[in-house]
This record gives sequence, structure tokens and C-alpha cells, in this order.
Amino acid sequence: MPVEETATLAHCPIKPLIGAEVLADKAALLSGTHAAEIRELLEQRGVLVFPQVHFTDAEQIAVTRSLGTYEPDRFDGHVTEISVDPAGGSSAEYTKASFFWHFDGYMNPVPVLASILRPVVLSETGGNTEFANTYAAWKALPAERKAQLEGLSAVHALAGAQLAVEPEPDYATFTQW
Repeated sequence: MPVEETATLAHCPIKPLIGAEVLADKAALLSGTHAAEIRELLEQRGVLVFPQVHFTDAEQIAVTRSLGTYEPDRFDGHVTEISVDPAGGSSAEYTKASFFWHFDGYMNPVPVLASILRPVVLSETGGNTEFANTYAAWKALPAERKAQLEGLSAVHALAGAQLAVEPEPDYATFTQW
């Protein structure tokens, strides 16, 4: 796809309604110079890819803070490691449930603006991740359907996702979910 530019940020659309590859180097991203443009592009495209940047944990947090408030998943404020390898820690079983469907930050009183994911070890097979641009989906709905949905809200329950992986949990596990 052709390279497009906002005021100073070059990017390439990935699909017609979702995704863009951002063509900026690590120094430019860490400077915060493009923060407003990145936020706008994120709202327009839903998913942004920053190829070959190779952030450290601290750099990933710094870029996140340049875009808005950093909301860590972990109580200690560090970047959450995601793995399906049982040797990687207790998140392996929890992560399996996200294979079906999930969204990040569902437990927050106010939804997060975005999640910033960084691969550390790439899978030798698979690894495809699907995303949805809810802005584009809403915009595409007929006015009649929007009127039907206006004012409604949804509640996400961790148990619903986890039951796909562990259909008969013990009481303690279910209560934890």
C-alpha cells in the first residue's frame, strides 16, 4: 500500500478499515514528537504496527506515557509478560483463554485507550492476531441499528473466557475469576 502522511508522521495502511504501519524510528517515538499524530492515527486505524523498533520495557512504558496515562496490568507497574509457555509463569493458563476472544483493560473503570504489545520471542508457527476496529464498525452501522444500541452497555466477565479453557473449575478457581 502507498505511504501516507499526517502532518509529519509517515504510515502505510494495512487493510482498508484497520491497521497502519508507522514509519518512525525509535528516537522519534521516544521523543514524544508524534504523540498527537499517533493518537489520532490510532483512533482512525485501530491498530498500529511499529516494525523493527525493538523497545526495552522502560522504552515501551515511556512511549505509552507520551500517548497518555500509563495503566499497568501488574500492581508493581512493570510490563506484563504474556506467554503460553508454562515455564514462563502463572499467566500461561490465563493467556490460553484469550485465544477465543478478549479485550484488554476490561477490569478498569474507564477502558484503556490502547494496548501496546511488543514481541520478544516470536512463534515459529502461527502467531496471527485478529483485531476489530469498533470505530469503523459503529460508523458502518445503519442509523436504525445505532438507535437500537444507543445507551446500552456490555459487561465482560473473565469467567466466560476462562470456561473455554477450563470448563469445570473448582470453586476457588471460579471465585478467583
